[in-house]
Amino acid sequence: MLDMLLALLCDFQLHAGTWVYDVDRVCAQTRMCPRCGEKGSRVEHVVSGWKSDGSLEESGYCNRCGQLQTRAVWPPNSHRR
Repeated sequence: MLDMLLALLCDFQLHAGTWVYDVDRVCAQTRMCPRCGEKGSRVEHVVSGWKSDGSLEESGYCNRCGQLQTRAVWPPNSHRR
């Protein structure tokens, strides 16, 4: 019964498994679901020290690959306390 419930999670694309970086200093990650064997991939940048120029956007460099990243800040001034 539990196996059927876990398989149902995979049917809804709720896979398990640990994301692993493919190569040093590259942000591509993969994982293999231990329940169904499906392989997934994603790109996950890690940025600390986001900076804003007062607009609705912040920018920062990825700690892993060095690529410049941007993100929207909404609502305005939500990052300032």
